[in-house]
Amino acid sequence: MSDAYKKVIDNIGDPELNIQLELIVPVYNINLGKNPEILAKCTTLHEYSQFIAKVNEGVAAGKTLTQAIKAAIKYCREYNIMAEYLKTHEAEVRNMLMQEFKTKDIARVNREAGREEGIEIGIEKGRTEGIFEERHAIARNALLMNMNINEISKLTRLTRKEIENLRNLN
Repeated sequence: MSDAYKKVIDNIGDPELNIQLELIVPVYNINLGKNPEILAKCTTLHEYSQFIAKVNEGVAAGKTLTQAIKAAIKYCREYNIMAEYLKTHEAEVRNMLMQEFKTKDIARVNREAGREEGIEIGIEKGRTEGIFEERHAIARNALLMNMNINEISKLTRLTRKEIENLRNLN
């Protein structure tokens, strides 16, 4: 994050102004089973982790996201997990989770699309390089057989200059 602040400071343009800011933000995984020492210190985080674990469990079991959220809310109410908060903020929680999961789905779909596009580009590039190499190999063989450059060009669809370069390399 320091780089982001450096740009702001540079834009002020005052060389006498010596602002130094270093910000280090630790990030902790608060999923259930991760960093138990943090969850043990904060009941709210622990309960939130349990709630999210129930949602994920429902989705993994094949429920729709809406069904998984409803089931998790019901479970948490029954076991007094975030019960008071869910009582007053249930709609907000549902909306927030729907948005969060949709954002993750969009990111996942974009990653998969990018991966597929990269594979397609790689295949096309390989195909093009293979054709290029094959044409050059045919041209080199034709040169060794003392074929006419015009005939080699017709055969391989290489330019006269490309064929002459191949002759010079041999």
